[in-house]
Amino acid sequence: MTNDEFAAAPARLGISRRELCRRLEISKRSGDAYALGRAPVPRVVALAVLALEHGLDVGMEKNAKGAA
Repeated sequence: MTNDEFAAAPARLGISRRELCRRLEISKRSGDAYALGRAPVPRVVALAVLALEHGLDVGMEKNAKGAA
């Protein structure tokens, strides 16, 4: 995923960049760096964005609550 594609993801999802970062469980600072081209978008982040765009829940919150 390119930085421009990451930057456009919130609009495609109808959410803010802050909300996208929350859903991806990354810092707003990292999200800004990816969107502004200051850092490459990691593959795992790109895959998580694609999962969100296809309606999948990528958060670890549910898993953490159920963990022993």
